[in-house]
Amino acid sequence: MDVVRLKVVLTVLIAILTAGALISAAGVLVAVSAGAWENSKASIGGVADLTRVISGAVSAFVFAVGVSLFAIRRQVLGLGEDLSAIEFGLRSLKGLVQPEIDGVLKHRDSLEPWTAVTVGRKSIFISGMSLRTLSTEYTDNLRDVLGGGGTCRFLLVEPGSESSSVVARNFLGQDDPSDYNSDIRRSLERLRHLRDGFPGRVEIRTLNHVPTSSITILDQGLPTGKIFVEFYMYEDSSVRRPHLEMSAQNSPVWYWYFQDQFEKMWSAGTTWERS
Repeated sequence: MDVVRLKVVLTVLIAILTAGALISAAGVLVAVSAGAWENSKASIGGVADLTRVISGAVSAFVFAVGVSLFAIRRQVLGLGEDLSAIEFGLRSLKGLVQPEIDGVLKHRDSLEPWTAVTVGRKSIFISGMSLRTLSTEYTDNLRDVLGGGGTCRFLLVEPGSESSSVVARNFLGQDDPSDYNSDIRRSLERLRHLRDGFPGRVEIRTLNHVPTSSITILDQGLPTGKIFVEFYMYEDSSVRRPHLEMSAQNSPVWYWYFQDQFEKMWSAGTTWERS
């Protein structure tokens, strides 16, 4: 990719951006005119609110793309600039205009660390298979949440069930599920100690179900709420599995979908008592 070609690409991008801004502005004017024709203060007020929302969104988009274009332009003008850096800038700009799936699905190590994301949370609801890592490495974080008045819900695969045998075979490559069932029971015991230490704030349930993902809900029902989804793949480690991070603000459709999925599984689960 040479500098001349880059300049052509930038010219096309600027033209698209300008056209989009003009079309948006025209749409706003039409909306205002339509509201004014009705001679209704309420209607005009509603259209004015709509205008502010659209204008804010367009301005934010124009600003973000403009910053990207400015950075790329500086790279183009720098005679000694590495073209690979410029190509990366163009790919980033493309992702801003049209996000790709690689920018949505993430590896675990690219997410905010669990020790940081749980600070100050009011609730942690999590479903998974054995929750071994959670119950061995992050109980101190869970205690901090519970000690601050928070609540926790844990949903695991029922040990000794048909589902635990399928999980052991398909996800861990173990024809004998004994070790896996032992892992689940040890996790349940560790979580039970949490429940005993914070009566009424910890709930534990098991479910005879082969999960397709782990769902973690932080601060359910609050503006600070977040959901993390880890998709289970065939005989693959959790580090390599695809993860989703979402909030009600940036993904209202799928945020509520996965919250509903958790609630359905939770309702179908059985309260675990020490056996």
